[in-house]
Amino acid sequence: MRFRPIGLLLAAGAALAAAFELAPRALPMPTFGAYSEAKLHDAVGSALVEYWRSGTPALPVHLTTLVDYWFQWHAVKVAISALLVIVLALLTTALWQKYLHAQAWYAAVATAATVSTVFVIWVLSVNIQVTALPLIPLLGLLPGRTADGKLAQVLSQMHEGLTKSTSPHAGSPALTALLGQAERYQWVTAAILATLMVATGLASAHFWKRRFASDPSATRVRFMHSTLGVITALTACLLLLLTAGSVLAALEPATSLLGVIGAGVPDPHAPAPLSGWAWARRRAGLVGVPATIVTLYGISVLGGAQAAFAKWLLAPTGTEMNRQVEELARSRSRLVDSFEAERRRIERDLHDGAQQHLVLLTMKLGLAERHLADADGRAGELVGEAHEQARLALTTLRDQIRGIHPQILTDFGLAEAVRELAERCPIPVEVDLDLPRGLPPEIESTAYFVVSEALTNAVRHAAATRIQISGRRAEQRLALTIVDNGRGGAEPSLGTGMRGLADRVAVVAGTLEISSPQGGPTTVRIDLPCRYE
Repeated sequence: MRFRPIGLLLAAGAALAAAFELAPRALPMPTFGAYSEAKLHDAVGSALVEYWRSGTPALPVHLTTLVDYWFQWHAVKVAISALLVIVLALLTTALWQKYLHAQAWYAAVATAATVSTVFVIWVLSVNIQVTALPLIPLLGLLPGRTADGKLAQVLSQMHEGLTKSTSPHAGSPALTALLGQAERYQWVTAAILATLMVATGLASAHFWKRRFASDPSATRVRFMHSTLGVITALTACLLLLLTAGSVLAALEPATSLLGVIGAGVPDPHAPAPLSGWAWARRRAGLVGVPATIVTLYGISVLGGAQAAFAKWLLAPTGTEMNRQVEELARSRSRLVDSFEAERRRIERDLHDGAQQHLVLLTMKLGLAERHLADADGRAGELVGEAHEQARLALTTLRDQIRGIHPQILTDFGLAEAVRELAERCPIPVEVDLDLPRGLPPEIESTAYFVVSEALTNAVRHAAATRIQISGRRAEQRLALTIVDNGRGGAEPSLGTGMRGLADRVAVVAGTLEISSPQGGPTTVRIDLPCRYE
């Protein structure tokens, strides 16, 4: 949306805000004609005195006329504030769209528009409450100070009747009717607030759902949904508290009515001040709701800014972070591929090796059974061949099991397992290990397979005649070094074996270094974190 529609919405909002204050004053007052705040206050006082002395719960004509006038006053405010909510909602949407596609500073303006929309919705709800039951809010117009002894006496009697159940005025028909009106007013207020609470709660859930479902790279979209989610969530929490307060007030209508007609007891024989805090309370409520939302949102923004600043200080640069993420992704991908290849190799070896030997063993034993049944001398020869096949199958299975996880590693630890590898190696291997028992199993297996792969490479590719293996554990670290005197020139990036082991070492937060200059020697070093089990 371009700036021109935003400007039109701003102008419409300003015009409606002015109309909200001025339009109700254009309504003619009963009897007095043109609006006058002082005359309205006096009229409410006179009508209350008349009602109190009537001795009936029915409202007198004068008070009924004022109630109708107060209903019309707030009905105009309801209509204007409803239009203002629509305009502000459109303006807020336009500003957030501007933020998504233009300058970042629009976020602050859009946030302010969002809070303003919440505030106007609150104003709309207050005026709806008044139009539903205007009599109780009308009592808030009673003058703060009165020289009218009749009004002062009535207010004193009302206060006494509300605070003392033994008062002779506690059973006044007018007071009983006012208590009923106050109770209904609070229940209506609670219903309206509860409806708004549910609506804002659902809106907050929707915004947070959209936030977590959005693309992580769309930072502005995520910020917009987070901001709207925070504002609506805080508003829902505040409405929950206000709803609870209205319910409590409905359960204690006398206390609620006392808050409307004043907290002090005026002297019936002298001009006495009547607390006009009902108006102040209403103004404080209108200002306090958005102020609370803004304050809580500001605290949330401050916390987010602090977290972002800490992340900026502690985290690596964007380039370094991208490099690390890419390397991690490649490492994990190679690791998965390596595990899958190893699984296929084991499957192939078992199928082509041990299984074939066992099949042949079964066949020969079957033949032996037949010849033995015929008492043929061939039986002994066949049984001997079967025995040899069984021995080969057992040896093959042991070798393959050792390639998956050697039993000696579990039974005797890393040092003995490495010595067993050295004994089986066709090249002389010098072993110098000072390693304790009880190292973590994943550390032992990782170190074992690195040594095994290094020995295999030295035998197959390096033409080495001597290999040295040394290792120590110090300061919660395990360091192993394998050195051969072969021709060198090994390229770790081209060999799937050592590259797979490097990924395996990285998984346990270790490091693997290979140095293999042309002409040798080739040195493999691993450093692994470890502690006693």
